[in-house]
Amino acid sequence: MRSMLLQKGFTLIEIVIAIALVVMITAVITSGLGPWIKFKQRLETEQKLQDLSQAVTALYKANAYMIDNQDPVGTAAPVIGPNGALALDPTLPPPMNQFGTNCQAGDPADTASVEQSLRPLQPYVSKPVTELSQDGFNNKICILVSPRQYRDVNGTRLYYHSVAFISRGDNNELDTGTDFLDNGTSMTLTLAGDDTGQMVDGFKIALANYQLTMTRLQRLAEAYETYFHIRFLTKADRDISINYFYANSGTNNGDPGDPTNGDPGPTAPETRPVLGGTWTHASFDNVIDVVTASTGSNRFSAILGIGDAEGRDAWGRPLLVDNRSARVKSGEQAGIKTQPPYSASFGALLPGSSTLCADSPDTPGSICLTYISANAVGKY
Repeated sequence: MRSMLLQKGFTLIEIVIAIALVVMITAVITSGLGPWIKFKQRLETEQKLQDLSQAVTALYKANAYMIDNQDPVGTAAPVIGPNGALALDPTLPPPMNQFGTNCQAGDPADTASVEQSLRPLQPYVSKPVTELSQDGFNNKICILVSPRQYRDVNGTRLYYHSVAFISRGDNNELDTGTDFLDNGTSMTLTLAGDDTGQMVDGFKIALANYQLTMTRLQRLAEAYETYFHIRFLTKADRDISINYFYANSGTNNGDPGDPTNGDPGPTAPETRPVLGGTWTHASFDNVIDVVTASTGSNRFSAILGIGDAEGRDAWGRPLLVDNRSARVKSGEQAGIKTQPPYSASFGALLPGSSTLCADSPDTPGSICLTYISANAVGKY
């Protein structure tokens, strides 16, 4: 009994002091961890924005022709949705076909399915798109796709889109001043408050594709000029009235070859004198396509010694060739034997040609701003 009376517990004052010490220590630890936690959240957000930007760049490059060939809102077959989304498959209904969600300044939350919008990116990322759909603050990331834009480069019109990824930060709101706007020459992403973001500039992709295609066209033109010159030099008579860019059909001024001396003539066919009514692959008689070259219907790849990639534009479409229409000098236009030098042309139809180029390619002086070409001139 006496031992029990000698036992002492904590007094009220001691308990209060202990609690105060715990609170103070907790506050100190929390105040120290808070900035670190926010720093970690910002780092995670920046990494996810970078992953998304890299993924959409890869997606864009793989589908650039389809994406940039799409018409703006309000056309017969709109593929740029009214909410700023890009329809990657126009055959599917929204939102299943759309990439992109709309976020307005002051919106507290994004009610659209960001996971659904990011689904086309899954082949280009190692993480699940559901994980990339949220920033480091566990808020949905905004995905904005611009309407189709264009810039003219060396007289050629390049269509493109821009894509922006925006984190609304800790407050989960687009702060006033955050904008994704057209400044007249390009899209600009402006960030305010604690918003962070990254933008993919589609013009850079369009420009790179244009430059690569022009390089391939110029190589083909140079190879065709060499072919013409060699065919001319192999002839004993070296007749400058002959167009060595194509074979003689019996009724044209093409290369007849020299069968008596074992020369059956060139393998380059004569293309269509009249291209047709539209700026499309179907209107041009021949394309550089090694897949059909072995059948004998198209032999340009064989005579020029090119592989599959060199015969296609940067978007993967077969390049065009013209050695007979009114757009080149063949010596056969309107039945008049025009004087040399003769010419031929290699071309490519860039995204947007189907809607931009209204005049027929056979119309004198007609220009298509999305048709690029390199000319070969026969040298004697």
